[in-house]
Amino acid sequence: MNQLVFYWSGENVEIPSILVKSVLISNEGLKIIQVTDKKTNKIKGVNEVIRVDNSDSIIMDRMKGWSLINTKNNQTLFIDADTIFLKKIDFTKFQRGNYLYKRTTSQMFNSKYETLYPELANKETKDTMPFLGGIVLIIDEDNFFKELKTLSQNLNPNLQKWFGDQYLLKNIYEKKHKFFNLIDENFINVVEVDKNSKKINLNLSKLNTAITFKGSSKKYMEFVFNEMLKNNFYKV
Repeated sequence: MNQLVFYWSGENVEIPSILVKSVLISNEGLKIIQVTDKKTNKIKGVNEVIRVDNSDSIIMDRMKGWSLINTKNNQTLFIDADTIFLKKIDFTKFQRGNYLYKRTTSQMFNSKYETLYPELANKETKDTMPFLGGIVLIIDEDNFFKELKTLSQNLNPNLQKWFGDQYLLKNIYEKKHKFFNLIDENFINVVEVDKNSKKINLNLSKLNTAITFKGSSKKYMEFVFNEMLKNNFYKV
């Protein structure tokens, strides 16, 4: 079965609702699984909800929930909720295996976090966290998030709070790289705000399967999706 999995918690469900709407329009028949806490409402259009106890770490809660997904004999895309799908996911392009998405841009991790994150501070993100934690494909394989969940228990508390999932993806890739493949960078367009122009690097080319909004660009997500609908993007 082809399935898409996302995590979201909180009263405001505007962002995941846009994700689900875009999937329903562009990927008819795709099973949509929402991983969340015990209180967050089910998003309209979702096929299944998996609930986990929440902690003070969204990253660890997401990893815990994603580890519960049955990926064996399924084609499963794990994705950040702040994503809009542009067209149908072509699962036939992927052979059996695990797939990670490598960063296409990098920056120096801010030195002001040197005390909070000494493992990351003053280093390039492409070196410490080379893979995005919010885009993973598992095709007909056992769910490796089970192993990541176990490994996460040995993380320092600061990395359990944030960045730990990406930190662990790097470690597991280095130890078991032959079991992992890379997702083509054209699969998704990462939308960010340019520091100089303060504008977003938006590209709605259907060469990309989806666009995902990072950092402060998230505030543009609703506007972009509404404009897509207004201009009949999916009917072109």
